[in-house]
Amino acid sequence: MRIHRFQLFVFFGVMFQWGVAAAEIARDPIGVNVSAARPMSLTVRFASTDGTQFTTDQALFCFRQLANGACDPAAILGRLPKSRDRASTSVPTTRITDVMTIPYSVIRSTLAIAQQVDFSDFFYIRRFVPVPGGDLGAGVNQPVYQKVTCHLAGPARVPLSLTRVALFARESHKDDAVKLIRINEDNLDDGRVYATVEHTGTGTIEGWWEVRRPGEPAIREFDLLPEAALEPADRGRQRRYHRLRRFRGKATTAGYVLIEGPSYAELPRDITGRHDLLLRFEAGRGRENRARLNVAGEPLNVFSGAVAGFRIPVLEYHVPVDLASQSASNELLGRLTQTTNDDGEPVWMLAWRAPARDGLVLRFKVNEEVKAMAPASDGYLQIDAEWLDAGDAPVLEADLIGSDGKPFLSPQLIRTEDEVGDNSGNQEPVKKPAQLHSIELLK
Repeated sequence: MRIHRFQLFVFFGVMFQWGVAAAEIARDPIGVNVSAARPMSLTVRFASTDGTQFTTDQALFCFRQLANGACDPAAILGRLPKSRDRASTSVPTTRITDVMTIPYSVIRSTLAIAQQVDFSDFFYIRRFVPVPGGDLGAGVNQPVYQKVTCHLAGPARVPLSLTRVALFARESHKDDAVKLIRINEDNLDDGRVYATVEHTGTGTIEGWWEVRRPGEPAIREFDLLPEAALEPADRGRQRRYHRLRRFRGKATTAGYVLIEGPSYAELPRDITGRHDLLLRFEAGRGRENRARLNVAGEPLNVFSGAVAGFRIPVLEYHVPVDLASQSASNELLGRLTQTTNDDGEPVWMLAWRAPARDGLVLRFKVNEEVKAMAPASDGYLQIDAEWLDAGDAPVLEADLIGSDGKPFLSPQLIRTEDEVGDNSGNQEPVKKPAQLHSIELLK
């Protein structure tokens, strides 16, 4: 078979291109729908395809690019606020998790300019500078500009992100929201904590409440970021404190969710002094919040629903000396309630507040058979509905054991429902959530 010189040249030229593909900065997502009504945030993953290290120090919004990919100075809409910039770094790296927070000023400018200039998209452009001698695809030592295209869209088609979170409390004898809680015997039975969450996108917002008690390690800025704002490898490195209860809210096109938190009676009060309530947001797993990078060492999927570029605020409460001395006994308080999962199916959750002691495990039994165990610090356990159908009247128990398997708490029966008459004299049974009564530690 005869092979012409030109064919050989093309063949080896193609092989050369395959063998030494140019380095570049990969990113995901490439484009995203953004809210035209309010600011929003989105997690963007950037990574060097061949491991070339880089630094990054600039992120701009604009509606037109120059030939090298940078923002046209005449078309700049704004910049990523420094207070929200989680990705800029002077320390060389090969990948970053960037939280792209779009200020409303950028949205407002985009809408105003779009009425005069024919364009519907704008760009988020970040600059990457290779380490000395490095090449990111634009030449040795030359910066590279990578963009994410932003499309203005309606509220239902944008990623789920948090735009504002506020924590407060309500007490029956006060008209205004309480911003600093001082627990006492007068408000112990009528106070409750709440959180208001403003957001973009739709889906499920969930997580849990925690409390930092006096004497525990201080809360760092890193500890107050929602899970979705962190590198995947960092998501398990935040400091954890005493878990109280889980929460779940439905994010709709209204853009607002009210989350009911623990009552004052549920708050730990066995130590006098200042306590801090924290709200932990889990990373949502919606399609609009998924990032996939075909780069070695990258996770297949990184989910970042309910992301925010700001720290989640804490709510402070104080326990006086006299109340702490009354509450110092070790007790287990909990509740078995029915809720729904992401698919709308009913599930049972056993939530509790465990004694202030480390290393305990909660053991859940049905008809004296151990069905599940969980660290007491978790504060919750999902219960299989089939366990509650074991016979006509299944006997449910919960107790606490130590790492040696020995009990710290005597077994406590759980009532699956209370049937009581109402105050009007009507004796029709009224179902209430099951209650796990307080019980003393075994001596």
